[in-house]
Amino acid sequence: MNTEQPQIADPKWSDDRIQILIAILLGVAAILTAWFSLEAGNVSDDVQKEYSTGIRTADEATTLYTIADSTATSDKTLFLEFAKAKVTGETDLAEYIRASLMSPDLVAAISWWEKQPDEAGYNSPFVNQNPKLSTKLIDSADEVDASARMSFSKAEKNDRIADDFDQMAVIMAIALFFLGIAGLSSHRRITIILLSFGAIIIVLALIRAVSLGNPGKVF
Repeated sequence: MNTEQPQIADPKWSDDRIQILIAILLGVAAILTAWFSLEAGNVSDDVQKEYSTGIRTADEATTLYTIADSTATSDKTLFLEFAKAKVTGETDLAEYIRASLMSPDLVAAISWWEKQPDEAGYNSPFVNQNPKLSTKLIDSADEVDASARMSFSKAEKNDRIADDFDQMAVIMAIALFFLGIAGLSSHRRITIILLSFGAIIIVLALIRAVSLGNPGKVF
């Protein structure tokens, strides 16, 4: 008959393994906390740069819109003086305004208008149907304004990402707390529960970090 007693696992060996695991997870949590903080800081720098670019570009767009409005007003004033001179028979004045005061774009727009039949009903060259009516200034202003909006959109997106990394750094602090208490606890069951909480938080944080990528170019 086999009288050998079954071997009982050394509880101290298991406790040592748990303490080693806690130490490893504490190290991982500390590294992740530093990583998340660096990501948040770097992305926040990008946010400031994008906002600065957006503000500068928006100011440029406003200037272009102002120039475009001023040019349009000036062109309409010149056209009225030109039309008045033609109606009153002051052809020399009309030609002087056309040749010396008008821009080439305005001259082209008026030339197109003069060729249109009366039944077209165009009272001035400033109609949407005029293909010669220059929209270069407005187009440029729209393009710069779109660039400003894009910068603000990027800034808002990066701001949300920076907030995500800040939140994960705070969550990792909670994981560090659980793991720290687990390392100090003398109750095996409490140690395992706290260790499990800390490990779960680390795993979830890693999954979230992978989804966000490396926008701050930490590595």
